[in-house]
Amino acid sequence: MTVSLLVLHDAASAATVQLADAVAHGARNVEGATSFLRSISDVSEADLISADGLILGLTLLGDESPLLTWLGRQGGVGGRPSLGGKAGGMFATGGRVRAAVGGPMASALRWMLGSGMVVIGLPESDKLGRSGSPYGATATTRVSVEDLEQARSLGQRVAQLTVMLNETR
Repeated sequence: MTVSLLVLHDAASAATVQLADAVAHGARNVEGATSFLRSISDVSEADLISADGLILGLTLLGDESPLLTWLGRQGGVGGRPSLGGKAGGMFATGGRVRAAVGGPMASALRWMLGSGMVVIGLPESDKLGRSGSPYGATATTRVSVEDLEQARSLGQRVAQLTVMLNETR
């Protein structure tokens, strides 16, 4: 059985779209997994329900994120119970990405956990000092090769978790 992962992003910057593409590519490299991209303006209820896993992509505009605003309209901190048991992950881009780890990325994580999702980030490594965070892949407005590698790695990790969770159902 093939699992599908929805890479949902706000498309507010080219950097976010670049990382979304890399995340989706990483997910497709896992046997038994496929992925599809949607922006928050194009996603449907059917997309959310049919996906076996969800990876959120935030563009940070100061302390705000269009994706976080969208999430707030989807059930606030309580999230969406229909996502319970699904695998999840996240990535973020913006000029102040390091500051985002304690704020917007934590808010997205809270929403995913409130939805009952099983969330995975990036493991500790030498790369995390330069790119990414334990929450997930990150990039500033200029995406580096390491940022893209971290995004592909995140896509692979979430896809592997999704396959594993679906084998136990």
